[in-house]
Amino acid sequence: MKENERAKRCYKELLKPRTIPRIYPPCINEINAIRKMTFPRIRVYFMNGEFKAVMVEPSMTVQDVCKILKQRPELKNINGFTLFETFGHNERKMGNDEKICDLLYKWENEFGNCDAVNNNELRIVFKKHLFFDALTPSENNYEENLIKCQILEEIIKEKYPLTIPEAGFLMALQTQFEYSDYKENCNIDFKDIMQKIVPCSLWCPEVCEIAKLEYKKLSGLVGEDLDAVFMFFLRSWELFGSSIFNITQNFTDELPSKCWLAINDTGIHLLSHNSRVPIVSHNFKSITSCSPSQNSIMLVIDGGDKTKKYVLNTIEANTIANIIQEFIEYNKTNKKES
Repeated sequence: MKENERAKRCYKELLKPRTIPRIYPPCINEINAIRKMTFPRIRVYFMNGEFKAVMVEPSMTVQDVCKILKQRPELKNINGFTLFETFGHNERKMGNDEKICDLLYKWENEFGNCDAVNNNELRIVFKKHLFFDALTPSENNYEENLIKCQILEEIIKEKYPLTIPEAGFLMALQTQFEYSDYKENCNIDFKDIMQKIVPCSLWCPEVCEIAKLEYKKLSGLVGEDLDAVFMFFLRSWELFGSSIFNITQNFTDELPSKCWLAINDTGIHLLSHNSRVPIVSHNFKSITSCSPSQNSIMLVIDGGDKTKKYVLNTIEANTIANIIQEFIEYNKTNKKES
């Protein structure tokens, strides 16, 4: 290709962000890729540790990348998954129409070449956002594995109720997964497994002792059978798959001052921290108002005889409101189709 043709093409590509409705201009990574007559590549990580490299054109959105990912045979016919921007334990669900190259510019502008970028602490992660009929196992084994890895991460973040005996059994399952059947004089560091899979609030010698005893009982359990027991244990919580938010409130005596708000396809549920049983639940039809602000969200519920109101303190008010709206829209669409 002649140099003048190359220059014209580069110039044309660099002008695209002005014609595509983008928030930011090209970042250095995008410019360098265009110089080489190509486009920047991103890594999209999966919850099981795998990743896929995707070439992103200037106009590509989150929705476009998800469509590319779902072309993989193992990801066909799955729903509820989208992209998240993650940094350590913090994460942000990306909007469907958000431009990937805008995110690359933002990262470059805010973080430069710092360790967060170089060590892959800043990531784009493909994970399940909305669970529908979560207690029914998926027929797609790969999806089940992604869900398992995602819920295990939620456990570490203390967004799944767990007692000490349950934590010990969970450790035993993970030990069987990593080391296979129990062997005499096996040198297994249960403390290391505990720190990988159990929330730090439950770290104690008792958990390790329970794990050792339960691990011996799991001999012979391998492959799909082990995965099935793993998922059966995780799904033993009726709110499995819910989006969990830590909130505080002092508006009503009906709830403790610190509690969980769980949102799933059946509605909203308020429960004590680390509890399995909701104190109160409301379906989406009963929510007459959902008003988020910077540090709180107000929910107004039609209780039939009287109206209930909850004022919940949280910095994730907008995220909560968006999830509620997404489930309401999904239920409306599903009702129309049926």
